[in-house]
Amino acid sequence: MYNGPFHLYFAGRGSKNGVQLKQELGCDQLYSQLNERAHILKDIEYLKEHPGAFCLFVDSGAYTAYTKGKEIDVDDYIDFINKTGDYVTVFAQVDKIPQVIRREPTEEELAAAPGQSWENYLYMIEKVNPKYRDKILPVFHFEEDTKWLHNMLNYTFPDGEHIKYIGLAVSTVDTAAVRFAWLQMCFDIIKNSPNPDVMTHVFGCTALDVLEKFPVTSADSTTWVQAAAYGNVIINNKAWMVSDRRIKDNGNMLNQTKHQQEEFDKKLRHFGYTLEECSKNYEARQIVNIRSMQEWCRNYKCTYQNITRGELW
Repeated sequence: MYNGPFHLYFAGRGSKNGVQLKQELGCDQLYSQLNERAHILKDIEYLKEHPGAFCLFVDSGAYTAYTKGKEIDVDDYIDFINKTGDYVTVFAQVDKIPQVIRREPTEEELAAAPGQSWENYLYMIEKVNPKYRDKILPVFHFEEDTKWLHNMLNYTFPDGEHIKYIGLAVSTVDTAAVRFAWLQMCFDIIKNSPNPDVMTHVFGCTALDVLEKFPVTSADSTTWVQAAAYGNVIINNKAWMVSDRRIKDNGNMLNQTKHQQEEFDKKLRHFGYTLEECSKNYEARQIVNIRSMQEWCRNYKCTYQNITRGELW
């Protein structure tokens, strides 16, 4: 199984100071090629001047396109890959989202989507510059037949090499227990496959304590910026409400005892701000979250063990 470093990709741009801090700390970054190409190109210019400063992940934007009723131009994306591939670590394939706007997908549409995604992947690796082949990430989705995961793990290129990196798209609507069990199933399959050391990127899972339980290579998160916008800071892998605009929330740290607030203030000062500053300033919360999540990433330790399905319940 994979036993290398873990990468947490910070999805989204953030404030000007947040961008600068992420660059200084070496935070890995994820953008969508669909609507964030300008940000990608800005980061590439930074990487030209600071080689290896951080890793850059480019998502296809397939889900965003689906929500807007649009289709991704695969050939245009391939052209973008060929122009930027020297500076990008990984590009997510254009996958087929098995949903239809304003109605539930049919069983036939659900069954056909994984095959369409696989055909897109094969087309992309055929058309991209060969030196970027291993940067294209095929994606296996929650609720898809596991034969498609087996297919990725069994596949070999003409040179005999296996796929180096795959994506696992976790359900965003089911319970934590369901998501955990699905990841366990995926990694059990990977472990017993011809490609057990494949690198994996987990989409849709921002629970840091869950990620520690599996030998994942990378994951992405908007938690750092979304939590800040809703008045939260991330401390010890948990979101804490601190905004003075949501003082009526029972769990707000501003409603706790003086001793609790003082202890929490010490934790915030470790990341450069006070409780009072975070209660009033969105950017302060954002920067605390960047520092906190990047510190967790640097200290990441995988605790994976081969748990059987029966032991989960």
